[in-house]
Amino acid sequence: MTLPNPRPLSYRQVINYLDHHRQLVQTAQVDDRYGQIVIDSRQVTAGDIFLALNGIDDDGNNYLAEAEANGAGLCLSDQPRNSSQTTTIVKNSRLAWSQLCSLAYDHPENQLKLIGVTGTNGKSSTTWMLNQMLSLSGYRSMLIGGLGIYCGEQLIAPNPLTTPDPDLLYRLLAYAHQQNISHVVMEVSSHAIALQKVMALTFDACIFTSFSQDHLDFHQTLEDYFRCKWQFIEQNRNRSCLIALDDKVYQRALLDGYRCQHPNLWCYGHELTNQPPNHQTMRYKISKLKGLNAYAEINLAGQTVSGWVNFFANHAVGNFAVSLLTVHQLSLTRGELFQPKQWMTVGNPPGRLEVICQTPLVVVDYAHTPEALALSLKSLSFAGQLTVVFGCGGGRDRQKRQVMGRVAEQLAERIILTNDNPRDENPATIIEDICEGITNRSKVITIHDRRLAIERAIHDTGKDGAVLVAGKGCEDYQEIDGQRLAFDDRLVCRSVLAGD
Repeated sequence: MTLPNPRPLSYRQVINYLDHHRQLVQTAQVDDRYGQIVIDSRQVTAGDIFLALNGIDDDGNNYLAEAEANGAGLCLSDQPRNSSQTTTIVKNSRLAWSQLCSLAYDHPENQLKLIGVTGTNGKSSTTWMLNQMLSLSGYRSMLIGGLGIYCGEQLIAPNPLTTPDPDLLYRLLAYAHQQNISHVVMEVSSHAIALQKVMALTFDACIFTSFSQDHLDFHQTLEDYFRCKWQFIEQNRNRSCLIALDDKVYQRALLDGYRCQHPNLWCYGHELTNQPPNHQTMRYKISKLKGLNAYAEINLAGQTVSGWVNFFANHAVGNFAVSLLTVHQLSLTRGELFQPKQWMTVGNPPGRLEVICQTPLVVVDYAHTPEALALSLKSLSFAGQLTVVFGCGGGRDRQKRQVMGRVAEQLAERIILTNDNPRDENPATIIEDICEGITNRSKVITIHDRRLAIERAIHDTGKDGAVLVAGKGCEDYQEIDGQRLAFDDRLVCRSVLAGD
């Protein structure tokens, strides 16, 4: 894959564009020189435009002098204290980064249909299903998310972040336009919203799949986390032609005093605890199971469609249903609505409730939040004695660890605690944090070596039992003591089952 390069921008063009978007606070004298947008002062060459970003671990404003010494002809900062002869002060340097990346690639987003999916859980599955439905409907589509970059169903590149930084994101959008791709389906993380990565984009459809505890190391409180997610809805509510909110998300928004006035707002769910006033609703349910397939009934504003789907979990059917809703409401299919006879062609993404073996039932899932773990365990309640193998990531939200321990105790017969990605944190500390939520410690076995933990779970499970290996899904690595080591839960499970 050869991605297009950004065009150089003239200093006057940059200033005029930021002025048009009401970003300017204080303007340095500029001339007609051209330069590339650069955010790393070490990479600045003569004439470049240096953008100082206040990052999570470092502050680009500390390197303005270095950028100028390396030849930057124009610097942009949102810190007035850093003003110099070459520095223009803007209101928000991160938003300016997105805006200028759009300018440098000639606004490729304007030539594309953008579908954005946010939520604590369900982003990857929903974007995956949407991308499949688009491809099966005859459209050229791109998927940008934690699973990688896909053109149709072909993986074309890995993706370092759930939502790429603006320099890569707009480069991908320019590539999509260049390749005559019509629709881009994108995971929108809360980090991306907070860091303004997507706030210069207009989405044709916005989906908010779920909300529960996660990322409190970054957002500090659940209220701040929800407010961040809601910004994505608010930003697009006057521009998108579809906004879909999970029922629990809708109720949380009402509880916190948020309103979304939108002519095509849909609330969707399994239970639909309250009928939203003046909005459309979609209800879905599983009426029967056959093996690992479900017969799903989906009611779209009074019209019921039903058929077999390639899932056995209620939350997976929910992701499928909102994908179907999006395809329907945006009139993306040619001819009739994506028909039930096609439903079985749509599947879960790799590492999301992925069935490795049916006897015993061995399932790998990405569940790494309390709610996701609960949903996955509940979906396997039909399978007899249930063993769960999981850990928690190091250097991340510690508050969710004991909650996940409590969930595991309530919904699994046996718990094997092991390493996830401990990173630089002591693995024993992480496991002890999880155990704080478990009252019956007799249920717990601790095996730090993840492969040995998986082996123990599978070998001790009878033909009528089930094993859920949770937390990493399709991640093919572990981070331990600063090292990234090859480790894929799916491959390890298959190896153990094969007796290797």
